[in-house]
Amino acid sequence: MSACIRYTLALLLLAGSAVSAAPPAQGDAKSRAQTFARSFYDWYTEAGQERNVEVVLLLKKDVLTPELYEALKADAEVTSKAEGELVGLDFDPFLNAQEAAYAYELGEVVEQAGDFRIPIYGHWGDQARPQKHHDLTAQVRCAADGCRFVNFHYPKSKLLLDRDLASVLKALAKQRAIQLRKH
Repeated sequence: MSACIRYTLALLLLAGSAVSAAPPAQGDAKSRAQTFARSFYDWYTEAGQERNVEVVLLLKKDVLTPELYEALKADAEVTSKAEGELVGLDFDPFLNAQEAAYAYELGEVVEQAGDFRIPIYGHWGDQARPQKHHDLTAQVRCAADGCRFVNFHYPKSKLLLDRDLASVLKALAKQRAIQLRKH
């Protein structure tokens, strides 16, 4: 083999390894975020299945960032011990509703500050004449080890404290701490 051919092969091998070591393109991460969210919502809204926060905490812990998981877990634990009084979430934070719509649709993924925001639309009312509503926006972060939900934003909220799940959980924890100090 001539020196010229060996040199060309060495360059091709180096170029190939440099390309494979490059981080994934933004479009790839965007697609991964969409696929991740679609997979979760297909599972969560599967017909005939009772899904809620406790089921997600038990079976799908890895879909949440550690911070969101811990905050939801703390809220669920306090709620399960409360007798007769409301001390935690009083709605489904993954649907932003008391009950599920008959169908859910994911909107276009938008990259924002390194995370991805995915609008979630519920189809409500008569199935023959559905009403599509922007119920929430999922905030997803993708890394080499996978994608996770960072937060859920609620566009119809009128109060600042209720505009996203992390804020709601933080406010509830603060209220519970104040109540404990009073007793």
